[in-house]
Amino acid sequence: MTDWSYSDAHPGNMQAEANGHEHPIRKWAENKTDEHPGWYLIYPSSHPSDPSFNHPISRWDTYRSKLDYIGRLGDTVQFRDLPNSLRAHEIATYYGVPLETLGPGVLVCGSFDEVPNDPSLGSIFDLRSPYQRTTFGGNFEQQREVVWSTIVLFEDDQLCQRMAWALAQILVVVAGSVMTEPFVGYYDIMVRNCFGNYRDVLREISYSPLMAEHLSYLDSRSHAYVYESNGQVTYADENFAREIMQLFTIGLVWLNQDGTPKLDANGKQIEVYSNEDIMSFARAWTGFRKYQDRGNIENEQACSTCNRQDPMFIDKDRRDVFPKSDLLGGYIGDRYPLCVDLPDKMFLRKGAKYRFLGSNPLPELMEDNDKFATDPTIKRMILDSGSGLYKKLYNNGVYLNTVIL
Repeated sequence: MTDWSYSDAHPGNMQAEANGHEHPIRKWAENKTDEHPGWYLIYPSSHPSDPSFNHPISRWDTYRSKLDYIGRLGDTVQFRDLPNSLRAHEIATYYGVPLETLGPGVLVCGSFDEVPNDPSLGSIFDLRSPYQRTTFGGNFEQQREVVWSTIVLFEDDQLCQRMAWALAQILVVVAGSVMTEPFVGYYDIMVRNCFGNYRDVLREISYSPLMAEHLSYLDSRSHAYVYESNGQVTYADENFAREIMQLFTIGLVWLNQDGTPKLDANGKQIEVYSNEDIMSFARAWTGFRKYQDRGNIENEQACSTCNRQDPMFIDKDRRDVFPKSDLLGGYIGDRYPLCVDLPDKMFLRKGAKYRFLGSNPLPELMEDNDKFATDPTIKRMILDSGSGLYKKLYNNGVYLNTVIL
C-alpha cells in the first residue's frame, strides 16, 4: 500500500487532507493501540452511511487471486523470496537487509533508440513523479499531443508519419495516464514499422505494457498457477485473445482471396473462431508481466513493477504450459522441431548467439528461481580457458553485448 499512501496518489487522500480528516490509508499504521498494533484493517461489512462503500467478505474471495502469497502470520520469509513489488529499499532498510548486487553493474538494454537525457538540447517536457508535480491534469495530456503534432507536421518522412497514424487508428490503446514517455514510446512502434511487416507490429504491441493494461491480459495467470496458489478455479483473461483476431487481424469470417466472405453449403458465412478457440488462445497470453523499474524513464509511481516503457517479459511460473489449438484443427507449434530433434552441439555451430549477462547467473527473458543464484549445489558449466568458445566470448577481457559464432 506504500504507493497509495502518498498524498496525491489517490483522490481520497487529498480530500481527507483538505477536510482535516485522518489519512484513509496510513491511519491504520499510525493509530496503534495495545489491542491492535497497527496493521489490522478493521471496517464493517456494511457502511454506516453509503451502501456503495460496503466491503463484504466475498470481495476477498473475488480478488485474492490477484494478490501474491507471502506466508502466514508468524512465518519467516527470506527477503530474496518476496515478490518483486515488496523487495523495495524501504522494506529492506526497515528490516536491516543489506542490499547487495550479485556482481559489478553491467550494461542493460533500454528501449528502442533510447538516449540519455540532455537538458542542454532544449524542448524539455515535464515529468510526473510521486514526490512532486509541477504540472497538472490536461497540461500533461497536451504535452504528448505537442510532441506528436510537432513531429508529424515538420518531419521530412511525411508518408511514414501518415502510415503510422493509420496503424495507430487500428492498434488503439486508451491513454489511461497522463504520462508522456510511455505513450509516445508506444506510438513509435508504428513509426519505425511504417514500411515494415505487420506481423512485427503485432509482436511489439503484444509485448507493450500499455496494450496489456488496455486489453487486460497484464499479469494474467494460468488456471494451474491460481489453483495451486489458493485453490480457486479460474480462466485466463480472454479480452486480448478475441480482439487481436476480431479487430487487429482476420476479423469474424473467413474470406476468399478477393476479399469476399466464404460461404458454407447453406450459403451462410463461415465464422473464423468459436468460444472454445478463444478460451484456448487466452491461455497463450498468460504470464506477461512488467519489468522492474529502472533509470532514465518516466515513472509516476515509486514501485518495482511500474515500468510502462520497456517490453514485458513472460513469467514461466504463471504461464499456461499446455498446448493451444490453432484455427485449422491442429495446435500452435505443430511441425516445429523439438529440442531433441536439433543437431548435436548446436551451441557451437555457426550462427549461435550469446548475450552478455555479466556476473549474474540468472537468465534474462525468462524466469528462474532466485534461490538458484546463491545455491552452492547448483552445477554450472565452466568453459576451459583454452577452448575456442572461451576465447570468442572472453575477447581479451573486452566483453561484447552479443557474440554470434
